[in-house]
Amino acid sequence: MERVKGVRAVWQTRRHVNASSLEALRRQAWDMFDHGFSSYMKHAFPKDNLLPVSCGGQDWQGGLGLTLVDSLDMLLLLNRRGDVVAALEQLRSVLSFDKDVKVHVFETTIRVLGGLLSGHMLLADDPGLAPGYDGLLLRLAGDLGDRLLAAFDTPSGLPGGHVHLQKGLLPGENISCTACAGTLLLEFGLLSRLTGRPRYEDAARHAARVLYGQRSGLGLVGSGFHVFSQQWSHRDSTIGPGSDSYYEYLLKAYLMFGEPEYLSMFSELYVATMRHMQVPGQLGASSSAFLLDVHMDSGRLLKPWVSSLGAFWPAMQVLAGQHEAAARLHANFTAAWATWGWLPELFGADLGAVHPEEPGYNLRPEHIESTWYLKAVSGDPTGYYTGLAASMMEVLGHSRTACGYAPIRDVSTGAHTDLMESYFLSETVKYLYLSFVDSGPLLDHYLLSTEGHLMPAFGHASDPPSIEEGLPQQQQQQQQQQQEGAGQDDEDGAGAEEQDEAYQDGDQEGDWEKGLCEVRGTAEEAGCEARLHAALPLLPVRRVYSRRIRYRRCVACLHTTEALLAKPPDSLAVRLARLNFGEDPSSSSSSSSSKQSSSSSKQSSSSPAKQPELQPAGSSVLAQVLCVLKVYKSGRVSCQTIRRLTALDNAVGLAPGTLLLQLTALQPEPAAAASVLLTSFETDDGPVVMPLAAAEASFGPRLPQLPDSCVDVLLTQRPQASLLALPCPPWPPGEPPAYLRRPLRYAVDGGKRRAVLQQQQREVGRAGAVGLVVMNTAPPGELLTMSGDETGRSPDIPAVLLGGEDSRALLWWLEHRPMVGALAALQDGSGQAQQMQAGKDKQQQQKKTKKQGQQQQQQTRVDLFVPGRSQAWLTEHVVKAGINAQRIFEQVVRDPAVVAALQQAAAGRP
Repeated sequence: MERVKGVRAVWQTRRHVNASSLEALRRQAWDMFDHGFSSYMKHAFPKDNLLPVSCGGQDWQGGLGLTLVDSLDMLLLLNRRGDVVAALEQLRSVLSFDKDVKVHVFETTIRVLGGLLSGHMLLADDPGLAPGYDGLLLRLAGDLGDRLLAAFDTPSGLPGGHVHLQKGLLPGENISCTACAGTLLLEFGLLSRLTGRPRYEDAARHAARVLYGQRSGLGLVGSGFHVFSQQWSHRDSTIGPGSDSYYEYLLKAYLMFGEPEYLSMFSELYVATMRHMQVPGQLGASSSAFLLDVHMDSGRLLKPWVSSLGAFWPAMQVLAGQHEAAARLHANFTAAWATWGWLPELFGADLGAVHPEEPGYNLRPEHIESTWYLKAVSGDPTGYYTGLAASMMEVLGHSRTACGYAPIRDVSTGAHTDLMESYFLSETVKYLYLSFVDSGPLLDHYLLSTEGHLMPAFGHASDPPSIEEGLPQQQQQQQQQQQEGAGQDDEDGAGAEEQDEAYQDGDQEGDWEKGLCEVRGTAEEAGCEARLHAALPLLPVRRVYSRRIRYRRCVACLHTTEALLAKPPDSLAVRLARLNFGEDPSSSSSSSSSKQSSSSSKQSSSSPAKQPELQPAGSSVLAQVLCVLKVYKSGRVSCQTIRRLTALDNAVGLAPGTLLLQLTALQPEPAAAASVLLTSFETDDGPVVMPLAAAEASFGPRLPQLPDSCVDVLLTQRPQASLLALPCPPWPPGEPPAYLRRPLRYAVDGGKRRAVLQQQQREVGRAGAVGLVVMNTAPPGELLTMSGDETGRSPDIPAVLLGGEDSRALLWWLEHRPMVGALAALQDGSGQAQQMQAGKDKQQQQKKTKKQGQQQQQQTRVDLFVPGRSQAWLTEHVVKAGINAQRIFEQVVRDPAVVAALQQAAAGRP
């Protein structure tokens, strides 16, 4: 816990940086890389990853020396020429792709293929960096590229998720992710340009086009697909895991290759994402600007969690000229860092909770990356973003071990886990180091891949002629050589004149980066090159790269801004309706079950649920708080987080493992209607009437009042077969109406404890039933789970839930005697209710009367609700572990911290 206190203390004050402290920060970042890299080479190479706690290595993709390959360009940025030469010799002796292993296509492409290609480009641009370099890295990249290309051997042309390096695509590789197929454009495109073999770029371009062509009517894409049928397997639209870098690579592919098609694809997906996935600001400042997962077809919010992987989005927005939007979203992720000390893998959009299954920080670079991008365009070398980078580096210092840097297993404990992924050196430390040197001009000279590898920009027919004019003679010769080996497709050259005019017209945004669309003079270009050379002495600097990237960034800014203006956001009402409820907002609600004297436990049937509907009749809600449960290895279950309910929770529902507790003030009111199942059984002594109290489901039609005539019929009916009816209207003497003669069918499920109630209501309704009675036959203490199916369709028949004791009694009667029954809502104190109570046992009646008297004397009560999403979670993590769920409920409602939080909320105290 000392580590937790230490990192949280970092965020208590704003870090200020000046010119004198900048050099010390740069040195700290250099030392951070040195410790991690040296530890890897000593304890892990040629294995893929370092184990920083146990001081060993781990093969992840078959032993490809992954961390070394991933770090090649970082060695050049840090002026470690000797390490570059040594790395070449080590790779020459140990690296081979002729291995009997299966590798992940996406991860191997961005880390290994990208590392080889970036390293080769930098060494080829400046032969003096490694005298005698013979193209080793490009040869290795070509061999690997051919082996990875086998993954595209599918009917759709979409690559499988894995490929065997010797055998190619293996059977069963049918599911892959959007990012896995769409994040190959830069590496495969660069390989084609360097080798003159277009097949790599063609395959990657085709995959990106197929994914784009499968977008929904809202313009959104899913996160997973079937490789052979090219149909979506996962229809959640997200900027997090599964999709993240697909968006990024469409933009960067345009910036790198200049093909307008990529920019058009990016801008349409970007606008659709911003319009349908961004949380409206009216739901609270802490959640505003976050982009949450939605269903690609309906736009309905699927979960209230934010993935830390989405923190790359502001960096991408900077490249597209959307600086203000980038700063707003970046501020939200910074607030998450400050809230928990580290940036958790998955956290609540209102910054109220960490996801119980993803509570750690894996040394990820995305937020640090966005911090550097914003710092680069701010023009302030010692300003806010530099100080923020310094704070994050100080936090990372708490991950240092004797043999590297260890991720954080849980941000609430600060415990380490034993794995240092290669991206820590290739990205996380890289963006920290760049934040402490004068690296702003790098933004225009190189593209950085999703793994942080430096890549150049290639010429395209749509580029204005001015880009190639006035270059130093040496750079003109190098540019001509590069173009001769490109083998590029100039098919999309239309529109060059219009783009050139926009470029010359100047900056249309008037945004952070003044003059983005202005042409720099020769002296200004030389000044930027000198700054970059001083900051990164070994980095080759080519003016033509800068001109291409800067021009395309201007075009991307104009194109994206125009696309946003052409599709303004919907009204708040429309956005909230779509985000909250999807197809049918009116059908999503909650149902409840058993009540207790001082507390009540209720189960919410569908998700999301609007919390005001949880107010019991005859009461008023004073306060509501949430308890996020955590199950410990010892079997103990407690509230890991207790926080207040927010507007965002009302909009998207509550996450798995979350309980809702509310403080209710009881108020005397007129007698409320009660739901009952009124039954009549034939015995040797005549009909016997048995009223059974029931909890009515809040979806489906309401139960009507029970008329006197129906009671009379039930009291005198001599059933020959079991029947169930709705309250019966008066009828002429003679045979009862047809619906009263429908046979009652019932089944007992002794194994499953989970029922999708709305689905069952619809099924039995279609079969001709007039109502559904759910009988709880679970032993006392076990959890009966009911949930809605979240389709937004309301059933046509009513449903009620019986308690365990009444359920067992009813089952006994059904097995021995015919029954006539009616579902109804009774008015307490009515003649029918009094008539029904006549057969009740006096002792039970006395206990009930005493219990009701005690409840009336109480001024407040704590109610507990189990949301639909939490029911399955409780079954999986609590009930299956042999833990008594009812005891957990009782502990939670009596938890002093819960009670105190409710009282503070009711009193209006923070």
